[in-house]
Amino acid sequence: MKETFRRCVLLSILCLTGCKHLKGDEFSHYKTRYELNNYTFAVKDSQGERVGPRLNVFSDDEDVVFQNKEGIHLQLIEKNNQFLAAEIISIDAKGLGRYEFVLEGDIDQIPAEVIVSPFLYADDENEVDIEFSSWNEEDNADESPWLKEGNYQFVVQPYYKRGNSNRPTEKLDLNRGEKGGMTRYRIDNFADKVRIEIYDMGNSNHKPLATWEYPHGVAKGDEMRFRLNIYLRDEEAIQSKGLSEPISIILRDFKFTKLKDL
Repeated sequence: MKETFRRCVLLSILCLTGCKHLKGDEFSHYKTRYELNNYTFAVKDSQGERVGPRLNVFSDDEDVVFQNKEGIHLQLIEKNNQFLAAEIISIDAKGLGRYEFVLEGDIDQIPAEVIVSPFLYADDENEVDIEFSSWNEEDNADESPWLKEGNYQFVVQPYYKRGNSNRPTEKLDLNRGEKGGMTRYRIDNFADKVRIEIYDMGNSNHKPLATWEYPHGVAKGDEMRFRLNIYLRDEEAIQSKGLSEPISIILRDFKFTKLKDL
């Protein structure tokens, strides 16, 4: 159930939905919160202003971010002649350790005008991204010429340094079986390395669909938080052809283990 910051403060003792407010947290200006597996997520709301990434309008509108028994839904929608993007931010899962989560959605079919990204973030120079979209060789020809055509990529910022990004040329193609469209992730944010694994839950072989390891720790790795967003990469292109239906992703499961507990 959706709760506002005000209601969470007034009813924190009686709140039966699991909603909670951590007093003094740095995201207290984001009033909409959801809870999944005892982890609290704030919903980014730019109050109608265009902000990064890619100067999108992020909204906590119930048509953009909502929760039901499946999990926390994030949708990129067009409403009142405006495109609204979505982002959630973990409040109490932060720092060095292992981030494990499950997403549901057609991450292998994200159009070129859109990006879906689970990522760890402290600031623009301390960030680890998994990004799903559709790229060709020309997209990064000037700054990252080693990146070729693909539909997903791994990035440690700054992205333009060689070795900080990898876009596999073999495209993701999810198995549309019993758990088709569901993917499981593990991000190890360690002091000496970052390792990412992606699993297709529609496959029964239990082998990673994709892996990537960055052989260094991130300078502010102890300050990074998990985030998940969906936003426009190219608004002009999407305006020309329109958005026939919302593009959505669901955070179905989430777990964070601190480094000292591994």
